[in-house]
Amino acid sequence: MKNSVTIACRKCGWEKDFYFGVGLLHRGAVDFDSEHALLPRFVKDQKALGEIRRAVEGGAQLETEYRFALYRCPDCGAFYKRFEYSLMHADGSEEKPAYACDCGGILEKIDLEDFCPEAYPCPACGEMALAESVSMLMPDFD
Repeated sequence: MKNSVTIACRKCGWEKDFYFGVGLLHRGAVDFDSEHALLPRFVKDQKALGEIRRAVEGGAQLETEYRFALYRCPDCGAFYKRFEYSLMHADGSEEKPAYACDCGGILEKIDLEDFCPEAYPCPACGEMALAESVSMLMPDFD
């Protein structure tokens, strides 16, 4: 699993770093209110957090293996890191967040395992010259 990614343009020098780790992965009951609650730290939009709370209180199941994901705007080409979650409703429907770009476009999630930066134009210069550098946090066994 990729913990961090750096995307850089070989043409103009544009570069952006993304760190996807959440420190502690939380599993178990959804926690909205305790001093250790992670969800309010990751979902900054209070309206969205309230909607998640109401859905969970109404019987929806929230996936609690918290993580961040890489998203891209198809309109302007900007890359973003956003919190990813999934709510499973009693009727079998699944709800995932929809994020908007600063330009107003709707962000599309990029699967990091299949991410090929060469397939995207640079958000700064528009050239097809992006490259990726990946690092993984490895445990120290000494």
